[in-house]
Amino acid sequence: MLIEIAKEAMNTSTFIRPRVTTMVGGAGLALGAVIWLFGSSAQTPSFLTSTAPALVSAVVVLAAIIVLAIGARGESGITGASLISRSALILFGARSLLLIVFSAIPFTNISLAVAVGDSLIVLFALAAFAAAIVVAHAKILRGVSRWILFAVALCFTLVTVPTLTGLTQVGLFFSTPGVTLVMPGALLILGLSYFLYGFASTDARRTQIADSAKSHARASR
Repeated sequence: MLIEIAKEAMNTSTFIRPRVTTMVGGAGLALGAVIWLFGSSAQTPSFLTSTAPALVSAVVVLAAIIVLAIGARGESGITGASLISRSALILFGARSLLLIVFSAIPFTNISLAVAVGDSLIVLFALAAFAAAIVVAHAKILRGVSRWILFAVALCFTLVTVPTLTGLTQVGLFFSTPGVTLVMPGALLILGLSYFLYGFASTDARRTQIADSAKSHARASR
């Protein structure tokens, strides 16, 4: 998959791609995913081994998504200029941080806490697919990178929706240690794919500039 992304990024020479944006944003997503994986794989969960990594990961991921949404160094974000599109992607990126904040709220009404929790799960599942749709619709990215967020949204949904109240028996399977690594694993692949897309685009741009310089040099002789 990553090889295909690199090929697609180099296919068209005239399209201006968000090179720095995807490299910085992709690297941030990958870093956040690695920290998340570290916290999720802790054998004895504690503040230092699970809570702190989860919080740091959530902040890093949100920062990376903001870069991808608004762009870096004057480049366009991967959703285009639409405020609604950017907001959809940022809401997806804020998922982990908002869930951490929610879990820290001392609810006295258990029914209310369950209702809000279930609502957030559904909201973030919808936000994930909305983000995938706006990225694909913007056509800023090309090839696999344009569509890969759909796969990530599906992974997130398959892991989180079964934990809704009323689906407890199904949710028991999705709470096993191995399955809890699915979401950070999917996020890691997403980050690497965006980073590689930007890296390949940069290399293609350098080649284009070099070829253009050679053509001008030959024409001036």
